[in-house]
Amino acid sequence: MNDDRAVLNADFRERGRPLRIGLQRPRQRLDDLNQLKVRNQNGEMVPLGTLVSLRDVGGPVMVTRYNLFQSAAVNGIPLQIQYTIPVEQYGLDPNGEAVLQNAVTESATVTSVNIMVFDYYIAKEGVVEMGTAAENAANNTHTQLATIFPSLTSAQIWNMEGMTMLPGIDDLRKKTEVTYEPDATTMLNFAQANNMNFLSIWAIQRDNGGCPGTPDSNTCSGITQNTWDFSHILEPFTS
Repeated sequence: MNDDRAVLNADFRERGRPLRIGLQRPRQRLDDLNQLKVRNQNGEMVPLGTLVSLRDVGGPVMVTRYNLFQSAAVNGIPLQIQYTIPVEQYGLDPNGEAVLQNAVTESATVTSVNIMVFDYYIAKEGVVEMGTAAENAANNTHTQLATIFPSLTSAQIWNMEGMTMLPGIDDLRKKTEVTYEPDATTMLNFAQANNMNFLSIWAIQRDNGGCPGTPDSNTCSGITQNTWDFSHILEPFTS
């Protein structure tokens, strides 16, 4: 660049193409832009003002781009990052721990860690008391999160951690992992006592007794219950 305002020229390659970039001091006046040299149809360098008419208009102060694509800044809507992760009664497995450790490495601000307190699939586990199993999983996950997020207090970690239960019979065909209404009450009391981030069910359309004995249904719990029993049990958590 020949303009006396240029303070830096540099060459670089983008997608295999050689490009040149020039860093200039800010142009404060419209006349400065009129004097900017550009190439005309004959290949000659001429002032921009001889080719186009320039005028002041209002617009954004800055346009943000991400990976060469234009992006928009959204004001007033804070970003929240939630990880939904399967657990065992001993807590997160190595894969789950690695996912959260990667979030820390990449400086992601994790809002909540949602542990799915069902589908444990532990060999020879026998009949599982799902309320107690959820408490075990939550406590052990809490210990792991304290290591992954060492700057957080115990209370802050509890406020990050949430639980999602599955009403009735889960995917295990042996029907040894069944969440009943008393299990939901156990989880509610535990979540309230520890000020957990949230408590939920997977999923709302299962909260009815329309298919007793059926495992892993998308439309009912598989146990004998009234419609919305689990939803009503969990209502105090948000009230």
